[in-house]
Amino acid sequence: MENAGAGILGCMLEIMSEHGFGRDVVFTVFAGEGGNGRDGRDLAALLAVQGFECRVVHACDAGAYLSGQAGRKALPCEIYVDALLGTGLEGRISDGLVPLVSHINGSGAFVVSIDIPSGMPPEPLAGNEDFGCMVRADATVALGFPKLSMLLPRYGDNAGRIAVVRMEPSEKFISVLPGKYYYTDEAAYAATVRDEPALGRPRKFAHKGDNGHLLCVCGSTGMIGAAILAVGSALRSGCGLVTSRIPASERLAMYVSNPSAMVSCDSGDCFAALPDDMSKYTAVCVGCGLGTDESTVSALLSLFACGKPMVIDADALNLISMHGHLRRAVPAGSILTPHPGELRRLTGGWSCECEKLAKAAALASELSSVVVLKGAHTAVVSPDGRIFFNSTGCPGMAKGGSGDVLAGYVGGLLARGCAPLAAAITGVYRHGLAGEKAERQFGWEAMSSADVMRCLQ
Repeated sequence: MENAGAGILGCMLEIMSEHGFGRDVVFTVFAGEGGNGRDGRDLAALLAVQGFECRVVHACDAGAYLSGQAGRKALPCEIYVDALLGTGLEGRISDGLVPLVSHINGSGAFVVSIDIPSGMPPEPLAGNEDFGCMVRADATVALGFPKLSMLLPRYGDNAGRIAVVRMEPSEKFISVLPGKYYYTDEAAYAATVRDEPALGRPRKFAHKGDNGHLLCVCGSTGMIGAAILAVGSALRSGCGLVTSRIPASERLAMYVSNPSAMVSCDSGDCFAALPDDMSKYTAVCVGCGLGTDESTVSALLSLFACGKPMVIDADALNLISMHGHLRRAVPAGSILTPHPGELRRLTGGWSCECEKLAKAAALASELSSVVVLKGAHTAVVSPDGRIFFNSTGCPGMAKGGSGDVLAGYVGGLLARGCAPLAAAITGVYRHGLAGEKAERQFGWEAMSSADVMRCLQ
């Protein structure tokens, strides 16, 4: 890991810039005895060369340090660097270090952990076992790859913003975590786009018909908003044509909201019949605001029988969980986009996050499809059991309609001819970028799913 120090420094400078720290920042590096502590000391030396004020507190001197810090709060321009413990069972915080970790957490300083917050297990523990005290970081500079616990809800909040130091330059499609886990960061996303021909710029003489035609079977009477969001995001995916299959009574709302889309009308209040000519569509997005009317069950079965590349979301997932014959009819190569509640209805409950991932992987294998498990680090699960964690997004995206935006956008990528796994990984990554852009423009409280849709690019 001879390049770790320089990589950590680069990430640290980037984090400082993001959070408005200037040259007057003061660093305190808390260094343990092992490799993590060595990385911390290397970082301190590099920061000093850069002209920053930096001091190192060794774990063995914690008592003396704390006695001199009694009652002191960190300065507004102070950064604490946690380099106490790395991974493995030895990563548990000892009784002797608990006061120091408590000081770090309660200091008010901006905290950056190296590789993993000290005290956090690399993988979530089974059941309700408690790993004990751990550092609460505002940001973590992971070496090589994020540890699994950093990407899951049980401990992930303690990792804060995640930056990754690539230990080896790689031209691979993804950044590899140990075993079956992968992390889609900026470099991995760029490789995905480069390796998927359908994501390239259209040729000069291409026409709209060459760029795919998505049928968006979303919306029902009183639930047209979901369809408007899905269609609007599909129109921003590079797809040449988008047709919305909606009740005739809701067509005016679609015309006004998305004049670039075409409309195919259903005579009733919900999806009850296929459009006349399914051959012209290259992919389907189904489920957003669809409703669960009995007539929709038979129409959905007919839609599945068409064998089109398909994104299946929301009420379509609920219908699959309610009707076994629909589940058995899901076309291979589909993309399912459940939130945790929808996944629970499809697979049953789970006792821990690792079991939830295992159930999502089993579902992907059973249906020979991609499962997109939505969350802070959305997990894209391939039929062969690989799991790709996303690196983009923000808390302001946790609002109604965000899933509709994602489903429509991924559907548009499918319509362009993307392979299902590449469409899911790319769509999730770009959806997160759009959320980050919306947060910068409107703030996390004021931003809406419609803002995320408009920020897609």
